[in-house]
Amino acid sequence: MKTHRPDAPELLRWWHQHQAQKLNRVADHIRNGLLQELFAIRRQLEVSCETEGNAAFGCDHHLANLERLYHQLEHLSHDLNSPFRDSLPLALQHAIQPWHQQLSMTTEFPSTWPPEPVEHVQLLITFVDSFFSQLATNPPPDHWGLELTQQTTAKELICYATGDNLSPRVTESILPLLETFRLLTQGEYHQTVQPQLIRWELRWHSPSTLSSIASEYSHDRIHRTH
Repeated sequence: MKTHRPDAPELLRWWHQHQAQKLNRVADHIRNGLLQELFAIRRQLEVSCETEGNAAFGCDHHLANLERLYHQLEHLSHDLNSPFRDSLPLALQHAIQPWHQQLSMTTEFPSTWPPEPVEHVQLLITFVDSFFSQLATNPPPDHWGLELTQQTTAKELICYATGDNLSPRVTESILPLLETFRLLTQGEYHQTVQPQLIRWELRWHSPSTLSSIASEYSHDRIHRTH
C-alpha cells in the first residue's frame, strides 16, 4: 500500500500550524501562569506595605515596577497570540484598536463567526497590522476600511484605503504577505491599485485538517527504516 508523501506546500502549512500552536501555548502560559503569579505577588506586597509602613519599605516604587512588568508581559502575550483568538472578528477589532483612535476608519464585522484555526487568525492579524503600518508611514489616507464577511462557499476580508496621496509602493511591501496568505491558507487574493484607492480582497475556505500530515509523514519514515 502506497503511503501519501506530503509535498512542500503541505509541509509548510503543517509547520505554520505547529508554530502557531506553540506560540499559543506560550501566550496561555503567560496569561494563566506568570500574570496570575505576578498579581498574587503584588497583592502580597500591598498587604506588607499596609503593615510595615509605605515610606520605609519603598512600596510605591516597588508597586510601580510590578505594574510596569505586568503590562509588559501582558503586551508580550498579545504579540504572541491574540487574547480573542477564538473569534476572528474580535481579534481583528482588538488588533486595529490603536489605529481606530488616530484615523478615520469604517469597519464591518459580523456578530458571529465560525471557529477559525489559530494559525489563520495569527496570519490575518499580521496582514492587517502590516496594512495599517505601511500606509501610516506615508501621508495617511483620508479614509481606511476593513470588512469581514462570510459567503456561501468562502470567507472574505477586505482592506482598503482612499485618499489623494496613496503610494503604490505599499503594494510591493505587502505582496510577500499576500503570497504567504495564499500558500498557507490555500486561498486567493485580489489587488486593486488606483491613484485614489488601494484595496485588497482576501478569500479562503475552512481548511482541511493538517494534523494528519505529520503522522503520515512520520509513519512513512518509520516504515522505510524497517
